Amino acid sequence: MNSGTANKGILVGIAWLGTLALAWFIGASGTTPAPTHATRTVGGPISVKLVSDPGQPADTNSEPGGTTRGSRPSKEPRKRAAARSDDTEVVTFSLEGVETIDDVSARLMKYAAAKLAGGPESHLELFRTLDQVTQNDALEKFVNDERDIAHLIYPWVQFLVERDKQIVSMMETIYRTGAENPARFEGIDDDTFEIFTEGVAFLIPGVVSPEQLERLRAYAQKIVETPEDQLPDGLGGNQNELRRNLKWWMGPLAPDVLRGRILDSNLPAAERLRLIADADRKVLEGMDLVGFLSDQLSAGNPRVIGALGRVTLSESDVAVLDQAAIAGVIGERLSARRLRSYLRSTRRRRWPASRAFIEDGLRQGGNATNTFATLILFEHSPRNDKAFVQHVLATYTIKDSIAADLKRAAGIQ
Repeated sequence: MNSGTANKGILVGIAWLGTLALAWFIGASGTTPAPTHATRTVGGPISVKLVSDPGQPADTNSEPGGTTRGSRPSKEPRKRAAARSDDTEVVTFSLEGVETIDDVSARLMKYAAAKLAGGPESHLELFRTLDQVTQNDALEKFVNDERDIAHLIYPWVQFLVERDKQIVSMMETIYRTGAENPARFEGIDDDTFEIFTEGVAFLIPGVVSPEQLERLRAYAQKIVETPEDQLPDGLGGNQNELRRNLKWWMGPLAPDVLRGRILDSNLPAAERLRLIADADRKVLEGMDLVGFLSDQLSAGNPRVIGALGRVTLSESDVAVLDQAAIAGVIGERLSARRLRSYLRSTRRRRWPASRAFIEDGLRQGGNATNTFATLILFEHSPRNDKAFVQHVLATYTIKDSIAADLKRAAGIQ
């Protein structure tokens, strides 16, 4: 078992199982954890003060001697101060001195309970700590296989169920930060985001109010619409998961409403394409979408491929789309791999059906010829058609490395 599997087994796997349990037990617990006061020692472990008496939270307005600004003195100032001091313990999270995976789990659970009860900054600190733990190779020595962590699953399920609202609050913090200040997630691994984008997200519609769901949708939509190269790797690597979140978080629309939204030119192209890709084919019948889809194809929008697969296309529609695809290739906005997906979305998997499109692309010259020659390499039938490959090599100017690959694929000496 490698370290990546071990680490995910400890946190990601437990988190996913725990969040699935929330679907069955939402609202089962009214537990309110004790208030927390968090501090970080620079260069040292994370420290959290836990006030163990939830009925007597620490009062930041207290004056020395037990009085509160603007209030009468306490009847028992000395006794209360002493009790608070005795009831306060400092919890630190680190992997120093741990000997078993149970130690790791217990420390993390105690620390997570404190941070979940805090505000946005506590949520983000916990999120970064989760990332550090899941990516720590030192954990590998504690886990040989899944049996070593099986007994931890139920305690984590119970922990998550008892804090369902706090976990959703943390999730909103993460999504809002990703939308408004993604740079804060620099260096976070994409697996850590998946605890929320693939785990908690599926349960959200059953937990939150319509208003909170709409906020989460808006945050997710903003992240999805941000170019991936403008996002930290971990967040950018979760854009597909966030698109699924948007699908999960939208209830079914009446056909007339759905058609209206798809045709709404004021709606972002990404949202219109998502609606098309998720729509029933019968809803799309009779809708003139070729103009919109061809514009997105020539612009190199990768999401158009999924939408094309849902639309019934005539021969004239395909001809328009083919020219848009070629324009995207000429503008270096569509790759050979995207073209391969395009052929499948337009139902041209077989060589006789795709040949005319490939030959038209080869005739364009320059980068387009090289891209379509590469497309041949991705297609089993044309790359093994020795006569066709010889014709291509004799007719078009193709980059040496691509030509060599074509010869090798076709068995040409």
